Amino acid sequence: MKLAKPVKTLTSVMFVVASLLVGCQPRTNVNSHLRDLAYDSSAKNIALVFGAANGLPGITDDLNNMKQVLEDPQGGNGFQVIMVNDATRDQILNATKEAAVAAGENGTIFWYFTGHGAESGQLMTTGGMLPFAEVSDAIRSVRQTPVKRMFAFFDSCFSGQMVDGSATVKRLASKNFSDGISDQVMKDAAENYADAAAGSFFDQSPIVKMGPSAYEQLIVMSASQRYETSLAGSGGSEFTNALSNVFRALKSSKPNATIGEFLEGVKTETTRSTGGSHTPAYRVMPEQGVMGDTLFAKPRQQNLQNNPGVPQVALKMVVAIGPGDATSNAARLYIGTDASIAKVGLCSGRKDACLRNPQVFLDFRLAQAQNVIAEIPAGGVVYESAKPIVIEGSKPVTFLGFDANGRVVATRTIQFRRN
Repeated sequence: MKLAKPVKTLTSVMFVVASLLVGCQPRTNVNSHLRDLAYDSSAKNIALVFGAANGLPGITDDLNNMKQVLEDPQGGNGFQVIMVNDATRDQILNATKEAAVAAGENGTIFWYFTGHGAESGQLMTTGGMLPFAEVSDAIRSVRQTPVKRMFAFFDSCFSGQMVDGSATVKRLASKNFSDGISDQVMKDAAENYADAAAGSFFDQSPIVKMGPSAYEQLIVMSASQRYETSLAGSGGSEFTNALSNVFRALKSSKPNATIGEFLEGVKTETTRSTGGSHTPAYRVMPEQGVMGDTLFAKPRQQNLQNNPGVPQVALKMVVAIGPGDATSNAARLYIGTDASIAKVGLCSGRKDACLRNPQVFLDFRLAQAQNVIAEIPAGGVVYESAKPIVIEGSKPVTFLGFDANGRVVATRTIQFRRN
């Protein structure tokens, strides 16, 4: 990356995303199987977020931006985020191996690096260079089967090499050398480049060479084309800021956005915000199996639940549980009610005790999505817990429904258990 003064506004990115969604069609017509950012939200999904400043400003901002996106319980399926600043080659490879083991059969790994990049496609870690081939080798060394889904995002100069690694020899051949250049020099450069290109994903189809043995599904995105530098500043890099802004804009404007629309949105916003200075590139394998998947997680009735059933008529209170914070095993609660309920809270205890002292231990807010509990009747509303919580299976929980005057007009006491 190189230094710049980033200028970011959420208003502008909202406009860009809205324009993109109106003007572009998805790149695949295959119906989505509605997985999400993670292949399986109930699996062990791990995000590895690495930074190596080596004099660059804004690396900490990049890492925190990515952490917020990937820990988002709706958008990221609650990835367990492992963040390493000033990351060395060994730290990166060791963390990658541990994640590859922990991900198990259906887990997703999101791998992100922010820092300097070389024209050969290698990444400048703290204290040394790292070709991505070593990351793939590290994964293969600890797994008998490929990782189900792998994201690899590179916020560094010349990172388009990770998508199309065919630049180095072509650029060398196009340069003017004051002392000339012989056929032997070009032959040597080509032979040496074969080793460098092994660190990219695409040159002479290395995505085919290294992909299937390490990853079943692979999504690669670079901050720039293979011949471009990438802009960074004290507030973070243009690419990662665009990624974060597009994520939030889509969540607000189009909750059913696909992974393909997200990638295109990041590409468009980065190009806009840099005035065309650099344009992200991406490659997806297999494209038709990934691009149509939804970006944002949909709450599911899973994990802890009391099998509330689906209401067919207006009910005072129906409880369901969806995914929350995967790192603490917390869940998010959803309450379907009729319109007479103005506020929902909960009390850790039985109904009689809670009614004697109706203290609300956790507030609920109106859910953004109204389909989190299936077939809520007309006039019904859905509330969600303001924060994911941990429920102790040994204790009853009473949900309290308050009317507009603050009176308790509905209760539901549940003894939760693990399925």
